[in-house]
Amino acid sequence: MKKQVLKSLLIVAFFFTLGNVFAQQKSDLGFSYQAVARDASGLAINNKAIVVEISIRKGGLTGITLWQETHEVKTNNFGLFSIVIGKGNTTGVGKLDSFKEIDWSHMDIFTGVRADFGNGLLPMGNVQLQSIPYAFIADSALAAPRFNLKELLDVNSSNIQKNDILRWDGTQWKSVNFDGSLNAVYAKYKADSLQLNTNLVNIYNELKAKASADSLANATLLTTQISNVQAKAIVDSVLFSTNLTKEVTNRTSAINDVKSKSLSDSTSFKTLLDKANTDLASEITNRIAGDNATKAKQKADSTFFKGEIDVTNSNLTTTEILLNTEIKAEV
Repeated sequence: MKKQVLKSLLIVAFFFTLGNVFAQQKSDLGFSYQAVARDASGLAINNKAIVVEISIRKGGLTGITLWQETHEVKTNNFGLFSIVIGKGNTTGVGKLDSFKEIDWSHMDIFTGVRADFGNGLLPMGNVQLQSIPYAFIADSALAAPRFNLKELLDVNSSNIQKNDILRWDGTQWKSVNFDGSLNAVYAKYKADSLQLNTNLVNIYNELKAKASADSLANATLLTTQISNVQAKAIVDSVLFSTNLTKEVTNRTSAINDVKSKSLSDSTSFKTLLDKANTDLASEITNRIAGDNATKAKQKADSTFFKGEIDVTNSNLTTTEILLNTEIKAEV
């Protein structure tokens, strides 16, 4: 069976369930604990009744158990549940008989958490409590003992007057009239303010003078830099113009060379073309003469061949007549 795990997501608040801090009762002490229950896959265990056990220990994670209680709660749709530690049902385990007996003045208080999801309590971890729960001891300050001024050490209480305050003179505390002290403080504050204002004016004037001097120096430097840039620009412009003229001359010479070579090549090409045309005309004339000779020969051969055919036909006619005569004679 998959082990279920409770994973604390967020401590929402630690607070006192008190109506009036000056009428505080220790039986009302408690602080909230809120967490999300998740299974081993990290999924929230929602809408499930669980039992949460809280142990308050002193001296460490495995220290003395001072108090132990349980809470029966149900997680919401997101697996979230909330309890108030100090408001649970005691398990009877622990050195103290009630939650209010815990001495929160010790800074080594730890809280252990276990949870039961239906298969027994499983340890969920331990955490040391921080500053908020220790405010439970604040009510003890209300009962702090009262002292007479004469009982305090290093205090000269002679000639104490109404509205006097204590001032340390480096050796002991002495009473000083508050009104007079306030006037002295005000006078010193006023004098300091005037001096501060004078100092600020002097600083302003110094900064203004320095800014003016720096501005003049910057203007001079800027003028020099502009002059240098202009001079360099003129030199660069002349150099660029010289280089451009040289480049144009080179390009023009190259173009003229190409034109001259193109003209020479054109003349040579025309000569070759004329020769090719002459050769072609001669070839055509020869071809025509050859064709005419061939045609004349073919005509002569045709006339001769026709004469031969006519002779052959005449001979065939004569032979046919003779054959017919012989056939009739035999009949």
